[in-house]
Amino acid sequence: MRVYLIRHGQSEENAADLKRLIGLEDFRQLLEHAQHSPLTALGREQAATVAEEIAAFKPTHLYSSPYIRAFDTAQIIAARVGLPIQTINELHEISAIVPFLMRRERHRALRTMYIRGYLSQLIPHRPLWGETWWVAQRRVIKAWNTMLEQWSPSTRAVVVAHRAFIWMTLRYLQRHGGWRIIRRSTDNTGISELESI
Repeated sequence: MRVYLIRHGQSEENAADLKRLIGLEDFRQLLEHAQHSPLTALGREQAATVAEEIAAFKPTHLYSSPYIRAFDTAQIIAARVGLPIQTINELHEISAIVPFLMRRERHRALRTMYIRGYLSQLIPHRPLWGETWWVAQRRVIKAWNTMLEQWSPSTRAVVVAHRAFIWMTLRYLQRHGGWRIIRRSTDNTGISELESI
């Protein structure tokens, strides 16, 4: 059994200027609309390139996050390999949350807002919006087990998702065994390849 975890192609959100100054409310809106961020022209090229590589593996299953950038990447792969896409909601991005304890009137670099947003997820609390890392980890495990139930020893599954989802999946599988990580990449359209042992 082999699994190919693929990060989506470059999206408009990925191409954003991380040095741009942004306020708290604008950051909240950016996060709320993140699922609608489409692929850039480069992202579509990246998806076409990875589709060619994936076709050589003769996949048997194709899964995708419902977010547009991942689903569009999966559609390009599906057109090349001739498989239907199974959308699994739990494959969605682990988004940063709006940092708390920040003054609303203050503007910061977009990169700083993302870092503070992800760090805020590590503090045990119940955010008004988004999910903590612990909640996200449970979702990742649920998604993995949902797919695993559909697989047989001859499965070659392709899963198009997001950087943090892929990172958490690899971390979970390293701790719990049963899988060997052949290669890992969380770059846009990077492939992390797993083999059951």
